Amino acid sequence: MRSTHRVPRILNNQLVATAGQEPCVRLRATGRRAEGHGGGSRFTDSFELPAEDQLRFGALLSTRTACADDRSNTIETTGLNTLTTTRTYQIKGDPGRLFAAAFTSPAAILHAVYLR
Repeated sequence: MRSTHRVPRILNNQLVATAGQEPCVRLRATGRRAEGHGGGSRFTDSFELPAEDQLRFGALLSTRTACADDRSNTIETTGLNTLTTTRTYQIKGDPGRLFAAAFTSPAAILHAVYLR
């Protein structure tokens, strides 16, 4: 999951499709920093890996820029809330999954995008 650009494809059982910039998140390999784009706003955050398969984000900092449309605003708000409630994660193959509780229904399904 670290150092990989991940794009949410599903948030809270809803497909992610925006008119604006595609949301994304990346966990830096060093420094325990997360960064990304919610659709309108850029964000940065700290994260910790307290135990195997556990992931916790810290205090989210965001630019809170308006998105291109109402749907994108909803996706951004849902995505940022998902990060703050994440407690566990799972990676099997490409998709990464974020969970609010231990391996219930995933709150987010994130696909890896490999940048040049």
